[in-house]
Amino acid sequence: MLDTSMMLMASLVTRHLTTGWEPNPAGNSAWSGSPSSGAFKTSDGIIMIAANTELQFESLCKAWIEGTSDAIKRWASPASARRTQKACATRLPHKFTPRDGTRVGRDSGKHGVPAARVRTCQKRFRRTSSDIGAMAGDAGARNRKPAMFRPLVSRPMANLRGLAAHPHGWGRIPRGLGSMGLTDEQIGALGTRGLCSPPGAQMC
Repeated sequence: MLDTSMMLMASLVTRHLTTGWEPNPAGNSAWSGSPSSGAFKTSDGIIMIAANTELQFESLCKAWIEGTSDAIKRWASPASARRTQKACATRLPHKFTPRDGTRVGRDSGKHGVPAARVRTCQKRFRRTSSDIGAMAGDAGARNRKPAMFRPLVSRPMANLRGLAAHPHGWGRIPRGLGSMGLTDEQIGALGTRGLCSPPGAQMC
């Protein structure tokens, strides 16, 4: 998600650096102009909703705001549909705010509108830290870990191995792991497996 976000901002950043143009805050409105794509607050965090087509937006409004009989009337003509769109766009954020994000995502998905919870960088780093810490705490029990756990740690481990193999990269790993909350003992356990050690060394 971070890579994609940076890529999508490239044109805006380039324009700002070359002309000094400042983008205006868009709130819940997608920069792409999609009917209702963007981030919305829920009772337990932020959720991204991708209503990229008119049909998806209509489905979202019917699911969260309107009854079936009202919807038939409100979307019957292009003029009434435009009025309904504007009203729905204003009311949808208020519908989502008091509700659980998991429910919002599930119910939106049932009506053909993709939605997903947003995890902050801090949450992602904490998850990665716990994954690495679990492996470091029992370095010899790799094969005993549940199958569902292995994919969670495969990417962080691959990244560490790649950095450790670089002659100038290995020295940064212990500091990074320490800032993520790992103890010296846990970092040392990873070092014995060649995950954060320079060539020829046994420990971090």
